[in-house]
This record gives sequence, C-alpha cells and structure tokens, in this order.
Amino acid sequence: LVWETDLPLLSRRMLGQWTAAMLATAVVMTLILGLVFVAQGDWDVLPPMLALIGAVVAGLWLLGLLIMLVLFRGKYRVRYTLSDKGIRCDTIDSIARKANRAAIVVGVLARSPQALGAGLIGVSRESEEARWSGAFKAVYEPDKQLIGLRNAWRTLLWVQCTPENYAEVAETITGHMKRRRTASRAGGKSPLPAYLGRTALVLAASFPLFPLAEEFDTGVF
Repeated sequence: LVWETDLPLLSRRMLGQWTAAMLATAVVMTLILGLVFVAQGDWDVLPPMLALIGAVVAGLWLLGLLIMLVLFRGKYRVRYTLSDKGIRCDTIDSIARKANRAAIVVGVLARSPQALGAGLIGVSRESEEARWSGAFKAVYEPDKQLIGLRNAWRTLLWVQCTPENYAEVAETITGHMKRRRTASRAGGKSPLPAYLGRTALVLAASFPLFPLAEEFDTGVF
C-alpha cells in the first residue's frame, strides 16, 4: 500500500508537541547554566538568566509557529509505504527538502556547525521506518484517521491515513503485527527514568569541577 497525504502542522497534537519541546529546551538550559552559576556562588545572576532563557525560548516558539504558518502553510507532505517488512514514511514536501539542503550549504559556507547539524538531522529524518520485527504497539484513532506506533516510552512513527484507506491500513497493520508478534515485544518499563538518572549523576559529578575554574583561573565553560 502506498499513499500520499498532508500532516497538519497546526493541529492540537503538533502544537502540543512543539510547545513541550520548547519547554524541555528551557528546562535543560536552566539546569546547565544554573548549575554553573550556583557552583560559582552567583545567585544574583539566576533571575536575569531565567528571564533571558524565557525570552529566547518564547521567541523560538513563535518563530516555529510562523515557519509552520507562512513557509509550510500549515501542512507537511509525506508518502507512506506499507509492506510485508514494515511501514516507511518519506518526506516529499519540496519546501522541507530544499530547506534541509540549504541549511547544509549555509552551514558549510558560513562554517556554522549549528546550521550544518540542523540540515543533516533534517535530511536523516526525511525517511523513517518501523519494521514489524521491532517492538512496538499500535494506537488507533479512527476519528482522526491516525495510527501511532509506540514503544515503551515514545511514539516511533505517526501514520496519517486518508478517510478512504484508514480501514484497510489499520487492518493490514494489525495483521502484520499479529503475525510477527510485534506488540508482544513492546513490554517492559520505559528506559527514560534511568537515562535521566544517569544524566543527574553526570551533573553531580561535574559540580565539584566548577569551583576549581575560579581557583585555577580558567574558563568555567
């Protein structure tokens, strides 16, 4: 089965995920920079730092909305291919593909690792696939013609169907997953708490190094 459709960028789900990503960015920036300033005893720097982070993240959030609305016109064109091996989602939106490659060129010419990295990540995600030999469950939302393929802690792939082919796609996915016992391997706890715990340990281990920067007159970063 092969079909093309538009992903709605301004839906409640997409906007919620975009807002959550920006909030996570703010939290990570606050933890990293706040830890440095607290280790140096610069408590008075925290309020203006929080204000600056809030302003930057709010600006990025608004910029993202403007890009979705003006550049992409609220939609993102993709092609799905459903086969015996799995289901693949390919980006065929010309604006998105050109933007990814333009970011790579700009990053190389301007010697900007940030732009280059953004472009490479964008290109790498132009084709994503979930194989039936993996471990995930299917969450069906017939009212939205949407199927989410989830593992223990996140959604691996959103499958946006059309009103005409949703029933056929849902039945085919169910059959493949049942035959390959895909959902039976998706049990277990989420690894996210363990990853966050390791991150906390790394931060705790790094904390004693920050006061040494001032002692030996070196840059804290």
